[in-house]
Amino acid sequence: MTDGRILLPNRADPEPMTGPTGAWCDYSGGLDGARTGDPWSGGVTIFNHPDNDPHPIHWFTMTEPFGSVSANPTWGTVHSLQETDSVSWTWGMWVHAGTPKKDVIKEAYDRFVSLES
Repeated sequence: MTDGRILLPNRADPEPMTGPTGAWCDYSGGLDGARTGDPWSGGVTIFNHPDNDPHPIHWFTMTEPFGSVSANPTWGTVHSLQETDSVSWTWGMWVHAGTPKKDVIKEAYDRFVSLES
């Protein structure tokens, strides 16, 4: 992916690895060396369900030397679990064409949240 763009609900292009928070995080850009723009762009948005703890979640983001986005529920904290403890989270992923605007991503996020488990 070229010309990668990271987008969060409350900010765009966060500094790499700063741990920005948000209910979702989108990474979009040009495909196959093409410049950003339809029809040769696409991306993925990761959704953090509001029942997850923590919510909003911290994200690990970077665009150089390659694009990467991952949720980090333990950002800046230490979590110790006993062997009988369990932790679970609910995530969604939207693989999309183009470089959607925040309102389009918010609509997709709202659909994800409204789904019955």
